[in-house]
Amino acid sequence: MADSVEKGWVFQWESKAFKKKKNKDLWIRFLKIYRQHKVRFVWIKGHSSNPENELCDRMAVEAYKKDDLAEDPGYGPEDNDDILFE
Repeated sequence: MADSVEKGWVFQWESKAFKKKKNKDLWIRFLKIYRQHKVRFVWIKGHSSNPENELCDRMAVEAYKKDDLAEDPGYGPEDNDDILFE
């Protein structure tokens, strides 16, 4: 994801309506929010003793192992078509 934004690929995909790209709906939602903020992405190699990355990894693993993992209420596949035209 970091390279797709920092190197501008996602904006080229957007200009072509994300043709043949996976997760079109998520990219559209991401760009809508991204444009409202000043964001810089920095790629960090996983499992390289970066304390924040290691913490996020542990939290993600703990969460997915839970039986009562909550569904993300902010996402529904039925919500994605109208975002292109707002």
